[in-house]
Amino acid sequence: MAVISWNQVLLYPKGWKSDDLTYIATLKLPTHWKYGTPLPVESTAADNGETQITFKPSSLSTLVDSPVIAGEFLKVVKLADDPPTEMDIAADSAAALEPPQEVWDHYRNLVEQTNKLFGAHHYRDYHFLFSLSDHVAHFGLEHHESDDSRVGERGLVDETDRKMEASLLPHEYVHSWNGKYRRPADLTTPDYEQPCRTICSGSTKA
Repeated sequence: MAVISWNQVLLYPKGWKSDDLTYIATLKLPTHWKYGTPLPVESTAADNGETQITFKPSSLSTLVDSPVIAGEFLKVVKLADDPPTEMDIAADSAAALEPPQEVWDHYRNLVEQTNKLFGAHHYRDYHFLFSLSDHVAHFGLEHHESDDSRVGERGLVDETDRKMEASLLPHEYVHSWNGKYRRPADLTTPDYEQPCRTICSGSTKA
């Protein structure tokens, strides 16, 4: 499996605002790998047994804010139709993707209750990008139309592990409203070289 954070694999010219730069990103994945991302897709094509994905043009700001999760073992679970919301879960094994049905029910309820709490949504659709792996760093990071949350391989199927990380996805989901959509002016920078002008955590700068 892999998580692609675009800021780690691109260059951009100095002196430009990230909102003013347009990118067309492409990604090539191994045979039989699936993927999930909030970044709109223009086309997919087979390329010597691999999958070539071309994304629609987007600003640098949107690109960096739209990671991709991919892997051989990836499950997509629909959580809501309005707004369209899903979990894209990549794991080290197929067994890690088969928790009890009640787990999916709880996440569907999370989306329903959060939208009732805020009374409106600000995204086209939302993707919970969830890594279940013992081979990646474990953390959570909010984005406008997704999160990037990573726990151990048994994070969904082991009840103890699941309860230990129960607040992770709700935490990052709420930050889509109060860390991305509504961001204090001092935390807004024109590019990725300039620091925030006040004290802030790493999660609000991404």
